[in-house]
Amino acid sequence: MARRAAAVCALTLALAANARAQSGSSGTSTGQSSTSAQTSSSSTAQAEETRPATTTFNGDTGLWYVPTAEVLGKGQWSTSVYRRGTNWVQGYTNVADFAGTFAYGIGGRAEVFGSFLVDTRIDRDSRPVFGSDPAFGSFIDRYPKVNQYWTGDNVGDLYVGAKFNILSESRQDPVALALRAMVKAPTGKADAGVSTGKPDFSVDGVLSKEAAKLVEVSGYGGYEWRGSPDGFDIPSGAFRWGTGLTFPSRNFLRLVGEVNGYVPSKDVATASTALIGIDGSRSLLTANTENITRATLGLTLQTKKGFFFGAGVSWNVPLAWPHRLVHRRARRHRRLLRHAVPDRLPPGSEGLRAAATTAPPAAASTDPGADSQPVGEGRVRSVHGGSGQDVDRDGDRAGLDQLFGDVSLDRAERHARAAGGTLDAVDRAAAGRQRAGDGHGDLPVG
Repeated sequence: MARRAAAVCALTLALAANARAQSGSSGTSTGQSSTSAQTSSSSTAQAEETRPATTTFNGDTGLWYVPTAEVLGKGQWSTSVYRRGTNWVQGYTNVADFAGTFAYGIGGRAEVFGSFLVDTRIDRDSRPVFGSDPAFGSFIDRYPKVNQYWTGDNVGDLYVGAKFNILSESRQDPVALALRAMVKAPTGKADAGVSTGKPDFSVDGVLSKEAAKLVEVSGYGGYEWRGSPDGFDIPSGAFRWGTGLTFPSRNFLRLVGEVNGYVPSKDVATASTALIGIDGSRSLLTANTENITRATLGLTLQTKKGFFFGAGVSWNVPLAWPHRLVHRRARRHRRLLRHAVPDRLPPGSEGLRAAATTAPPAAASTDPGADSQPVGEGRVRSVHGGSGQDVDRDGDRAGLDQLFGDVSLDRAERHARAAGGTLDAVDRAAAGRQRAGDGHGDLPVG
């Protein structure tokens, strides 16, 4: 679960044009890989000083995810390749996007840009696919149609936009100011769940400043209007924001730090009908939305000719530690329920032996299809192939308390580990299984 807290963002080689900048000042910089070639105009009477610049994930001039208010000079262009990872609490999900970007400067006052998600793949770690808690067991409002553990590789959406420079340090203005507009074309495969299948539109205001030719600081804020897929009522929009800096802004090696995110227009998304997971589980009709906040720290290495490479790490802030701790504790409960039986306990653990002996037996099901159907709170379900029984992590707490009594979970787990050498050896000897994690359900995985 470590990668659920941190997503690695690696950028590959690209070409980024130098940004127009005030003499003795810097225009834009970013912490990613892109490269570009500057085209010089012989009609310019006075040589204009430029400074290194890179692209954002969206393709415009900026840091990493945070744009700057400067734009590419007339006729200049940039291109880059990105890998972005985003973590979601719902389903303990990771979304990986691989993007190619392009930008072109128009008249020194504007730039058009785009970012095409050539590959989007989604990995959902929760088992079963859907659970009974709307906070982390339901669907993701930005990818509401995902009903499987792994979507595979699919074409994603296309983003195109334009940024208009209002103030620029290259024109001796004290700060740079710009307006950015962007549209999402739903080119992604909606049936696979990697796109909503509906267009989005956003507008941002951008403000940036280079201080003492050493540090460039930028920030933006705006709003995004989102299309709602058929059968779902998701937030119709979200407030977007971000701030970041790069240091030293004119060096070939630069450190980039950012914080950016968005706040959806409402806290709950709804579905008209429940989704059916590939394992037969059913989603709730409601799902909590998430206020995604991403902190990014990275390094950018850029040559004098504009080629650059960047690599960094992003964290979801705040980290989803409470959910992960609940998940881990539930796994400990499952292990104890599997092994806290009298004939598997070592001497000196009478308290746990008594608790295990007096636990009420599970009622036998007369439904021949019960094992294959989703279960509700407090019921026993079959996992890892169906041969072993496991307790749902959202099971009845009163039942757990009755089973454990006043026994310490930590002490009980130590006793369980000590019984008969190792738990794996006991399971193999008792059931003739080959190894733990072989799909027979003898031991929980993880």
